[in-house]
Amino acid sequence: MSCLRCHRFGHGRDRCKRNSDLCVKCGEPGHRGEECDRTHKCINCKGDHPASSKNCPKYLEEQAILRYRAHNGGTFGQASAAVVVEVAKEVRPKFYTQAVRGGPARKVTAPVSTPMAQNSATKKARPTNDKPRAGETRKPQTFERYGTNPEVDLESTDSIWSVRKEF
Repeated sequence: MSCLRCHRFGHGRDRCKRNSDLCVKCGEPGHRGEECDRTHKCINCKGDHPASSKNCPKYLEEQAILRYRAHNGGTFGQASAAVVVEVAKEVRPKFYTQAVRGGPARKVTAPVSTPMAQNSATKKARPTNDKPRAGETRKPQTFERYGTNPEVDLESTDSIWSVRKEF
């Protein structure tokens, strides 16, 4: 959903907090898109296209999140955490150690909100407050409804948009 007043995503014109309309082509107030002769500038990604472009990276990200949510359920926040947006390799910053050593690709996982431990007596998952000890690693939390949170290798992904769970 995109607002017809400010051209941002996530709300409609009736819920927009702006008092005046923005131009869909240049993002400036005071005139409508039909009257605009300025260069195009997207209000969402600052790219050189109108805010209504179907090729806008922010629009494509929004669509991927909505598609994930339609197939897997959950909240918008859960879906946006599950969708991985990959930056083009030439603009992605390198980490110092990776540049010096030529190390392996960086892997990213979604953050784990609360650690879970398996109770051996009842075999039910329960939250724990203990922190991992030095040298100990923990696996990402598993959500029954949404599946696990596997690692994604950003260097080997071919497409710009990748989703952690196939639909």
